[in-house]
Amino acid sequence: LPPGTLLSRELVRTGTEVPGSRRLSLLQFNVLADGLSGNCEGKGGFTLIPPDWLDWERRWPMLLKVIRETDADIVALQEVDHVGQWVEAMEGLGYEGQVRIDTRSPCLKASLGDPATGEKFPDGVALFWRRERLSADECQHGVDGEYKSKVLTARLRCLESGAYVVAANVHLDSKKSEIGVRIRAEQSRSMLSEVSAFAQHETKPAAAVFIAGDLNATREEECHSSILQVRAERKQR
Repeated sequence: LPPGTLLSRELVRTGTEVPGSRRLSLLQFNVLADGLSGNCEGKGGFTLIPPDWLDWERRWPMLLKVIRETDADIVALQEVDHVGQWVEAMEGLGYEGQVRIDTRSPCLKASLGDPATGEKFPDGVALFWRRERLSADECQHGVDGEYKSKVLTARLRCLESGAYVVAANVHLDSKKSEIGVRIRAEQSRSMLSEVSAFAQHETKPAAAVFIAGDLNATREEECHSSILQVRAERKQR
């Protein structure tokens, strides 16, 4: 495909339609931070991809096109840098949201920075919600610690029904090693603890929970199976 061409996507509904219910849609994807998309080993390592395909000015309108055409109620993104640009654009599309910046973002080491100023932009995870349908009751940015959990969790109120939903966006460690597996397991446990606290709130229990993210994991890893287990437990309630 030539640069600037989007792959076609087909969205599918999940779960069973309940008469009288109000459905919410979620879009999630890793947008590839500009600071990590360089065509060299020291800046992203995407050495087999034509540089034109990685150019931010070319990719930026394509990213917005996907979001605009999908028209999701909740948008969860990973590797978000150029934060001000994202927030302004999403507000223009009818969204409110928050971005959790990784204070130890690899972009600070890999990025060449702004051509004019040399400023480097750290990346993070972002949650946006359509303000016509949802409002934020509380957001939690996770805690930087030994395992650098990149988690953003929000309790959102549906303006149509008054019901609460919980949305979580997580970007787990990318190391492809035994250490990476252990870190991802710990990060997922921390994230699920946060989600559980939000979902089981004494006066504002969640009618639904959305967990989105880039797990960097195989289906056999604990971080993956633990999320599926929570999903199964909620279905049984």
